Formats: sequence, structure tokens, C-alpha cells
Amino acid sequence: MSGGLMMRNMYVRIVFAMILVLTVLFSTAALSETAQPEENFTYSVLNGTYCSVTGYTGADTEVVIPEVLGGYIVQQIGGSAFKGKTAITSVTLPDSVETISGNAFEGCTGLVSFEGGSGLVTLGGSAFIGCTSLKEVTFAEGLTSIGGSAFQNCTGLETITLPDSLGTINGYVFSGCTNLTEVKFGEGLKTIYAYAFQNCTGLEELELPDSITTMSGRAFYNCTKLSSVNYPKSWVNTPDYYRNSTTYYSEYDSNYRSPFEGCSSLKEMAI
Repeated sequence: MSGGLMMRNMYVRIVFAMILVLTVLFSTAALSETAQPEENFTYSVLNGTYCSVTGYTGADTEVVIPEVLGGYIVQQIGGSAFKGKTAITSVTLPDSVETISGNAFEGCTGLVSFEGGSGLVTLGGSAFIGCTSLKEVTFAEGLTSIGGSAFQNCTGLETITLPDSLGTINGYVFSGCTNLTEVKFGEGLKTIYAYAFQNCTGLEELELPDSITTMSGRAFYNCTKLSSVNYPKSWVNTPDYYRNSTTYYSEYDSNYRSPFEGCSSLKEMAI
């Protein structure tokens, strides 16, 4: 073999080795940035394959939950698992998580950003209640249930984007979100229950999807800045008392309440 060929082969080996080392280094760095060590979490085994996160003992404020703990796939965030962890500023879930249980992140007052994985189906009641720094919430398609009071009194919340897969907004879900200015409803939404958006005093406009069939009385109770609502085309024959914020159905049913009761600025209802 000629000296030139030997030198060329040696050069190729050196370059390949350097690339391999750099790949390992960058991969390790990426992993360290995207997932906390297993010892930062406590968990309970659900069955032979899955587990539920029951607590967080780490010091990192930006929490990225791993997809696997102790060899078990993380399927659930347990009830009150992160309750009162005021230092946490962001949470990212793996796509394997299907359920966030009730009160899971209650009182995480430093939480600014939350990213749910693509596998999330169920969000429990009061899951984020009192997370006063949370500004924006976006859920991937597949979410079908949000429990009552899930985001109640999240006073920093400004924008909500809901997927087409969500059919119901339960009572008090966004009650007391006083800085909420934009709600993007999914096209599969059918029902909004009472007090779902109570005291969302920053909300000025609503664009309701055509899919809605039911809105309970006081669904948007006391949204004092709400001045414009585009309601579904299917409601074209709905009596005025149902849409009017100040006129109640008292002459027919003393128990009736408009979905927009207390919306003192409401002037425009359009199809």
C-alpha cells in the first residue's frame, strides 16, 4: 500500500472518530437539557408496564418529565404531585402521559409555561388552580376532558387554545382568569357549563363555534368587558332572551339565567 493511501486512510479514521465523539457529547448534552434524572421524581406503578408520577424532589425550575421511570412508561401525573411547588417555572410532559389528575399542579404560583404531550386525554379538576403566573395554555388534539375548576383563578392567563377533540367545558374551568383576553374554541365543542368563564373581566370578544348546542346559564357570568359575541349559525332562531345579557326569562321561568348575565358591556350579538 502506498504511503499516500495509508495517510488518507488514517485521516479518514481520525475524522470519523472525532465525529463519533462529538455526536456522543452533543447527545449527552441534549439529554441533560431535556429530562431530569429519575431520582428527582417519585412514582407508583400502575401495572406491569405503566407508572404515575407522585412527586418531584428536584431543584430544577424547568421540569421536563421523562417518558420512562424505573423501566415503567409514565402514563399519568398523580393527584397533587406538584402541588405547592412554587419555584417551578415550566413543565413539559412526554407524549406518553394520558392523564393529569386532580390538583396535580395546584398553587404552582411560579409556573409560567406548560406543554402537554400529544397523548394527553384527560385533565383533572383543579389541576392548575391558583397558578397565577401561567400565561398561555395550548393543548394538542386528543384532549377530551377538562375537569371543573382546572384553571380557576389563574389570574395571569391571557390566551387559551382548545382542540377540536374537546366536547365539553365544565363549570368554573376558567373562572376568575381576570387577564384572559383570547379564547380559541375547537370546532368539536358542544357544551359550556355554568360559570365556566365567570369573572373573566378582561375578555372583550367571543367567537363561538357552530358545533355548540348547549350553554348553561351564567356560563360567562360577570364578564364585564365582553362587548361582542359571534354565536353559532344554528342559533338563528334562538329567542332574544337567551342571547341578551340583561333580559332574563323571568316571565316564563323564574329560575332561568342567561349565559351572559352580568356582561354589562355586551352590545353586539352576531351570527
